[in-house]
This record gives sequence, C-alpha cells and structure tokens, in this order.
Amino acid sequence: MHQAVEDAPAFMRQNIGAMIDAGGKMLRPTLVMLAGNYGGKNRDKLYQLAAAIEFLHTATLIHDDILDDAPTRRGHASLFVGTGIKAAVLIGDYLFARCFSLMDPIIDQRKGLGVAQAVERICEGEINQNSDRYKLDIGMRAYKRRISAKTAALIIASLSLGADQGGCETDDVRRFRRIGYDLGMAFQIVDDLLDFEGDSAETGKPVGRDLAAGIFTAPLIYALDSDYGDELRELLISPPYSDGTVARAVELTRRSGGIDRARFLAEHYTNHALKEATGLMDRPERESLTELTKELLLRKI
Repeated sequence: MHQAVEDAPAFMRQNIGAMIDAGGKMLRPTLVMLAGNYGGKNRDKLYQLAAAIEFLHTATLIHDDILDDAPTRRGHASLFVGTGIKAAVLIGDYLFARCFSLMDPIIDQRKGLGVAQAVERICEGEINQNSDRYKLDIGMRAYKRRISAKTAALIIASLSLGADQGGCETDDVRRFRRIGYDLGMAFQIVDDLLDFEGDSAETGKPVGRDLAAGIFTAPLIYALDSDYGDELRELLISPPYSDGTVARAVELTRRSGGIDRARFLAEHYTNHALKEATGLMDRPERESLTELTKELLLRKI
C-alpha cells in the first residue's frame, strides 16, 4: 500500500501513509489473501489485489466520517479534522481511483464491473442509512438491506475476488461469496452491538454515538418492538438528543433484551458462514477463515 502511493503528492502521501499505519483491522485484505491462497495460484498478484481492496475500504471510511461528522476514527482524529473537508474528499477520491488502477492489470473487465457494482451498493447503503435517520418505524428488513449493501458487499467482493484470482473452481468462488455475505452481515451487527455495550476506550468512539446521530440499528429496532417500545419512542421522538437521552435509550435497550436478540442474529449469520465453510476442502486457509469468523463474533473493537 505504501509503495502504491509513492508517486502521490507529498501531502496526500503523508496523510494516506498515516491512515495505513493507524492500526486498522485489515480484515478485507486478509480475506482476499485467505481465499486466494486457498486456490493456490497467482499469489504474487494477491498482494496487489488486497491493497486495492483496502484502498477502496479506506476511501469509504474517509467519506463516511465526513458525512457523519465523526471527529475520531480508531481512536485518532478523523482525516478531515486535520486536513479540512475539501482535502479529505479529494484524498478519498484519489484512493478510489488508485484502487481501480491497481486492479486493472490483474482482473478482467467483468470482474472490474463487479467491484464497481460493489461500490454502488456501498453508496446505496449509505444513502439509505442517511434517509432512515431518526425513523422510529424502521424495521429489520430495511436494516438488513442497508447493512448488506453498506458492509457485506465489500466483504463479498474481498472473498470472491481473492478466490477467483487464486484460481478456485467456480463452485468454490460461489461458496466464498455466500460466506462473505454471512460474514459481512454478522460483522456489521456486532459493530452495531458495540455502539450499545462497547468500551469507548477500546472502540475509539463513545457508546451510543450512532444512536445519537439517529442511526437506528438491530438492538434498538428489537427494543422498539418490546414492552419498552412506547417509552423509547416517546424518548426519541424529538431529536437532537441530549447525552442524558442517549444514555437512557441505551439503558432501555439493554433492559428490553434488544442486545440479546441482536447478538442472536449475529450468531445466526456466523453459524451460516461456518456451515458454508465446511464445504471447502480441509486446508489451512479454511481453518484460518473458520477461526477468524468465530473471533469476529466475539470482538470488542
């Protein structure tokens, strides 16, 4: 990734380098490598593909932070806080372009179109999330549709592109796609759980930040469908919310069992992913993917 931005202007290179070194999970490039190494071919190109996918993901984070007016990312100041919004948008745009430049020599036009469609899905997910802010009548179907676009789409692309580049059989590429969907759904649900029960010192963001911004996720959606629903609706009917309102909403969500139901949903998708993985041949990459899938369900950041 550092090598891929060597020719960028110094200002961009410095800020992108800082983001690369900020200690992110590197989940998506890890998935590219696992699926690609399972296939066992073209390993020299997998690093380039993995870097491209992470650039795409990083670009979406830069733009997300601007749209959400989120001052921190991974415990550090968000990029736009230091550079200004205009510069941050341009850096994000540069990373989108760099992603496709890296991919062009190693994947064909059809697969490149698939990546572009994944970006479309991510944008659709963000647009839907913005449109649904503060809507107390949002249901689980709309929520699942949103997170399948916002999060699962790129995890699907990571595994399926890695598998294809690694020379996997068509049936295995399709299996990796299905694993990617379930893994992506579980990953986002756990992320949403952390907004209610995470440690802000570990997650790098305050508890209830999404709720305060009107982003209603699985725990709250379940809570609104519980005996505490009327009290929650009365509490959340008039944004913006004070810190006290957010704290009370978090407490009611916990009491309602909404967190337990959301965790059960995350476990459901995790188990689906694990079941799909059993269809892969017994190789070290399958074991690594299985362990990673289990760990993501239990993560605290």
